[in-house]
Amino acid sequence: MKITGIYPHILDIPLPYPIKLSFGEMRSRRQMYVEVRTAEGISGIGEVWTNHPVFNAESKLILFEKCIIPLLKDREFETPQDAYAFIEKNLLETGAGRQWGALGHIMQAVSGIDIALWDIYSRLKGLPLCKAINASCSYRPIPAYASGLGPDHIEECVERALDRGYGKFKLKIGFSESKDLENLTLVRSLAKDRELYLDANQKFSGYKEAARRLEAYSKFGFKFVEEPVSCCDMKSMRLLRNDGYTVAAGENSYTKTEFSNMLWTDCIDILQPDVGKCGGITNMLRIAALAKSAGKSFAPHMFSSVIGQTASLHVLTAVGGLFMEVDANPNLALSSLASVAPFSFRDGCFYPDDCQGLGVTLDKDFASKYSVL
Repeated sequence: MKITGIYPHILDIPLPYPIKLSFGEMRSRRQMYVEVRTAEGISGIGEVWTNHPVFNAESKLILFEKCIIPLLKDREFETPQDAYAFIEKNLLETGAGRQWGALGHIMQAVSGIDIALWDIYSRLKGLPLCKAINASCSYRPIPAYASGLGPDHIEECVERALDRGYGKFKLKIGFSESKDLENLTLVRSLAKDRELYLDANQKFSGYKEAARRLEAYSKFGFKFVEEPVSCCDMKSMRLLRNDGYTVAAGENSYTKTEFSNMLWTDCIDILQPDVGKCGGITNMLRIAALAKSAGKSFAPHMFSSVIGQTASLHVLTAVGGLFMEVDANPNLALSSLASVAPFSFRDGCFYPDDCQGLGVTLDKDFASKYSVL
């Protein structure tokens, strides 16, 4: 694979209503994808996470222009892993990766490149991406859960998810205690005895606040809590596990070392790397292997577009895992960005379809309509 061009694209997709989280809100979906072209005449696409802050995508353009494109253009690699090793040596282990203090920013951009190279590599092999990862993997249903519920528009989101066959739901918490309790009551009344998960988006200030709030919510029977405290606060997460809570985290962790440290401190039950943030498929496979060796669960985080969701589904098909996270809010980046995507959904599960590479064909008219910068 000889890289002849790298082209980042930014889309600004309107939302019918703002998506609120415990730390802020999204008023539109600012999505970035990157196209990588090769001398073989095959191109691939990958996702770069850009949800927050609002200037994230613009700052990525500078990173691509000044650093990543000059580093990789006209380079030739046998495999995506070879390319990742080159990036590690010449970017992640240099001053940019070691001293800039923006490792997450870099890793998010690298994620898009890595996914695109896996797309190209598997297409050159004439294989679906999951088979390029693991030739012996079998196609099987992948359970999914409806995510991103709350603090508003809960009833319509849950009812729409129920109509589609979802049997698992994740509610955003970390607002006022009264609002959280009101929403928990509402979700339970709608979802009945179906599985319920909570996501605090790192809101609680430490162990004491998290323990107090979770105790108040425990009567609703949630299965796990995601990022109850800062993702760096391993001590608090460990204490919450000692209290009997199942803790999930990883969407804001970027390297194998960070995940290794969470496992070493035994502060986590479910590892949730995001393929658009953690370095792409290559690093996600390392993290999945870590989870397996430690006897922990692996469940990709995903709250972006059909590109990242499809890449995550290929990884789950190749190596296994708990389930797939799906944004339950109206999301055109999931429903309309691709004219073709290789995983069909029914009865609460994704089913793999035959494809080559990633298998995502973008709707060029849609992408052009919402393209910015």
